[in-house]
Amino acid sequence: MNNHYSLYSSTPFKVSVGSRTFYVHADAASNKSRPFERLINGFMKEASEGTAKLEGVTPDTFDRFLQWAYKGYYTAPAPSIHEMEEDSTDDNGKERVYDEKEQHLEVEEEATMKSIPPIPEEPERPPSHWSHKNGKKKTKPGKRGMFDGWRETTTSPESTPASRQSLKESFIECKPIQRRHSIDIPQPRSNKDKGEDYTEVFLCHAHIYVFAERYDIQELKLLALEELHETLAIFTLFEERTRDIVALLQYAYANTVKLSYIDNELRSLLADYIGFEMATLMKDPEFKNVMIEDGGDMLGDFMAMVAKRIH
Repeated sequence: MNNHYSLYSSTPFKVSVGSRTFYVHADAASNKSRPFERLINGFMKEASEGTAKLEGVTPDTFDRFLQWAYKGYYTAPAPSIHEMEEDSTDDNGKERVYDEKEQHLEVEEEATMKSIPPIPEEPERPPSHWSHKNGKKKTKPGKRGMFDGWRETTTSPESTPASRQSLKESFIECKPIQRRHSIDIPQPRSNKDKGEDYTEVFLCHAHIYVFAERYDIQELKLLALEELHETLAIFTLFEERTRDIVALLQYAYANTVKLSYIDNELRSLLADYIGFEMATLMKDPEFKNVMIEDGGDMLGDFMAMVAKRIH
C-alpha cells in the first residue's frame, strides 16, 4: 500500500515521444530504469525542467512501457486481416483442377492433423533461461537442463538429432517465468488463416525488447522475449505469411548488437525459430536476401545454432 501511495503521489514527469506527450509519475519510470532515474532525478536539464524528449522510440512502444510500469504487463496489437486470393494454378502455371478424390484426401489429411495429440509435458522440467536469470545455476553441457542461449533445453545435442520436429519441440517446450507474476497477462492468440498479418504483433515485442535493452529494464526485456516466444510457438507459418517473419528478422538484426549466438537472446531465439521453419522461409526470395545482409550475421547465428545440435 505504501509503495503504491509513494508511486502515485510522486511528481508527474512530462515525456514527449514523437507527436505524443505522456505524463508519468516520476517513481513509475525512475524505479524501473537507471537511465530514467538519472533523467528524472539527476542533475541534467531534463530533471530540473521536469520534461524530456525521447528519440528513437515510437509512441506505441512508450505507451506499452507505461502499461507495464503500472500494471506489470503490456498488450500487443491485434493482427491485421487481409483477404487473400486463392491461387488456382499449379506449379507449372496451369489451371489447377480438383477432382472429388483429391478434395476428399485434403479433408482427410486436415482431420488427421487435427487429431494428433499435443506433445505431453514432462512431470519435471528443468528451469528455463529465464529462471536462470532469477538466480538459478546453469548446468554443464551434455546434462539435463543444458544452458543454450535464451533458454535451456531438456536434452543434450549429442542425444537429440537436429531434425525439424526435435527443433520445434525444443522451441515450444520452453515455459515463461515473467508471465507467471501476473495472472492478468492476456494469452497470445494463434492464427487460423493465411490472411492474418502478424507483422505488427511480432514487431511490437521486438520494439519493447530493444527499448528495454536501451534503457536497462531487464524485467521488461525478459517479458518481451517471452511474449515473442509464446506468439511464435503457436504461429502457423503459411507460405503467404513469411514476410511477417522477414520483417521481424530485419528489425531485430538492424537494432541489436552483434554478439555471440548465446549472448544475444533475441537473435538466439530467432535463430532457433528459423531452424524448424527454414523449409517454408526459403521459398521467400526476400528471406534469402536477409540471410546474407549485414555481413551474414543471421546466417552465422543460424549455423551456430545448427552446430550446437549436431556436435
